[in-house]
Amino acid sequence: MCIRDRLAQDQVGMRVTMQYVLWDYFRELGEKHVGGQKVVHDEGDDDGVHGIDYNTMLDEPDRMRKLIHTARAYAFWLAKGSLSLVVLKTVDFTAIHAPATLFLQHLLLHTFLIVQSKVPLLTPRAREALARSPTKLEQERVEQVLVKGTVGQPKLAQGLLVFCHMHMQREALVNLLGETEACVLTRLEWAVRVARETLGVGAASAEGISDATTGALDS
Repeated sequence: MCIRDRLAQDQVGMRVTMQYVLWDYFRELGEKHVGGQKVVHDEGDDDGVHGIDYNTMLDEPDRMRKLIHTARAYAFWLAKGSLSLVVLKTVDFTAIHAPATLFLQHLLLHTFLIVQSKVPLLTPRAREALARSPTKLEQERVEQVLVKGTVGQPKLAQGLLVFCHMHMQREALVNLLGETEACVLTRLEWAVRVARETLGVGAASAEGISDATTGALDS
């Protein structure tokens, strides 16, 4: 475990710093309200910055490399337990723009792969591990990342569930992975199915809260 991982696990301040860095990057991608209204107000909401244009980003290799490397780094910390998915609690998944959507796709993709392969890159050894049928332990690892990050956060679970349904389908995964072995795609599809099932439980809690609130208002 690297020093940053250990500090993130042991020091609340380090986790908070990593969270704010992530929120800064979301705002760089055009999600100006990530981090909450207070953060936006403090930074100034009329600075004329509207984020990176999606087509421009695709045409600029440096920006694409930054997006993928940032997603992979945070995926590693999520998969290893240094951070949890609660860092995404201020993301509005229903109104997210294309650059941030691409970032989140890579973030979740790499999180699911690293949870199963234990390494941040698709090395030959990692591919060999992914070629085998998923074990119960690997399923529990995927579930644990999702439960840990969304417990007590039903709206976050609901948002992630919607995002997985909309942006983590097979066609999207093929585009994200590029040319890779079929076993990697198959294992990733399996992880997304596990994620949907797990997040569905949390999303149901959100619907229950909403129904209870509506009932109370009507009574």
